[in-house]
Amino acid sequence: MKVSVVVVGYNEKKYTLDCLKGLSNQDYDNFETVVVDNGSTDGTSDAVRKNYPDVNLVTVRDNVGASGGFNIGADNVNEKSEIVVLLVNDTIVKESWLSELVRTFDDEKVGVAVSRIFDKYGATEFYTNDFETMSLLGYNVSYAPKDKDAEFIDIFYACGASLAYRKNLVDKPYDSDYFMYFEDTRLSWLARLKGFLVKKAKKSIVYHYGHATIKKISGKKSYYQERNRLVNFLTLHSKYHIIVLSPWYLLSMILHNLINLRVAHYRIIGYLWCLVHPFRIIKKRLAVQKQRKVKFKEVTKYMSCRFYEESSIKNSFLKSILQALNWCMCLWCRIFRIRTIESKE
Repeated sequence: MKVSVVVVGYNEKKYTLDCLKGLSNQDYDNFETVVVDNGSTDGTSDAVRKNYPDVNLVTVRDNVGASGGFNIGADNVNEKSEIVVLLVNDTIVKESWLSELVRTFDDEKVGVAVSRIFDKYGATEFYTNDFETMSLLGYNVSYAPKDKDAEFIDIFYACGASLAYRKNLVDKPYDSDYFMYFEDTRLSWLARLKGFLVKKAKKSIVYHYGHATIKKISGKKSYYQERNRLVNFLTLHSKYHIIVLSPWYLLSMILHNLINLRVAHYRIIGYLWCLVHPFRIIKKRLAVQKQRKVKFKEVTKYMSCRFYEESSIKNSFLKSILQALNWCMCLWCRIFRIRTIESKE
């Protein structure tokens, strides 16, 4: 299959050049590389032109975020490409990274695939668990699927650090309004709604520095994370799920901000954005829901009924409270017949 790899970077020239070095050593040769320089001011574009003249370089005057940058890159891929891979610039890939990732799409039911991502600084997994799912409220949750030992693991969503999708799945991979965070979740969720599978290719290895760019704009991190989580909740769930889960979502907002008051004002601004843009939210919802091909239970069965991930809490007292909340929310889901990964067949 013809493949296009899109790399987006904002400054951090060294990361981009290291990433391109890894791409130049791939054992899969039927691919092109598109680099989007997302408003960098450190000479990234000049360095790419000098060291990698065969790369399709697209320069953007202003930083349009990860979402906008990857959309621009996707608009500039070869029209014959069947698979588009979105790769953040602070990554280093192994030689078989692309071939193993593309092999996932031998299954025609797969719409989105993701690599196995490790911390660049050590041998441990970058994310807390090998298996990406999330709660019905949009928080990351760990779980062990039945096919955890398989070569390609069935997961709920693909992390955007190294994400591949069928080019004909969507016109644009991301919603540019998201800027950054949860845009990858939205794409995976949409693929599920359209009846496609999301898989992890265990032999496609990526080493990710993680948050190399966000350090420069860290004040916006909480804003985008919380705003986009709410947008996903309002646009991707069924109306029934929104009504039933709203009390729990409200509780999550309150507790999340009480626990970390330092950045609560950023999150509140995110909530206000949704409040003052109701018609934009409705438009996004209608655009998503008209593409749905399966019942909502076929999507939520890959999600968790838990309120929040217990392993992320160290304090024993708070953990006991969270365990009680997790139990209560799962009971709530059973009462209202919302199918999740914890539901028995």
